[in-house]
Amino acid sequence: MKIYLIIITIFFILVVVFAGYSYWQYSKNIKQYQEISDQLDICLKEKSIIEAELSEVERQLNAISKTTAVLRESIESFIIPGDLKVLSIGSKESLEIEKRINEIEDKTDRILADDHWNDFKSSRLFNSFFSFLRDLINNLERISANKEPIK
Repeated sequence: MKIYLIIITIFFILVVVFAGYSYWQYSKNIKQYQEISDQLDICLKEKSIIEAELSEVERQLNAISKTTAVLRESIESFIIPGDLKVLSIGSKESLEIEKRINEIEDKTDRILADDHWNDFKSSRLFNSFFSFLRDLINNLERISANKEPIK
């Protein structure tokens, strides 16, 4: 009987140790699950905020593309004699435009805009100015349509 009591005691101790270990693992897993659940909630909130911001940006790009289309059509509607010139170009304004041209991110667009602006400054012809505007509009349309990434 003593042997049975020792075996039952050892078995009981093993059962208690196993139950304690299982409870410890379970509570540890519950904490990890809660932490992951909290992180998931934060991520979902951030995702909804970002999606709202993205839809606002898409709305603004759509509005820009509509305005760009109007600007393109209005520039294309002019018929100007080839010899019509501007009397003068303000030096302060010209420097500001050159500064803004250098801020254009796309290298090709920056070079084209700079060339057309310099051509307009040297000739002062309206046709050169409208070429400058057309290139800027093409740049805006490409950016708003996401056809080419900014370099």
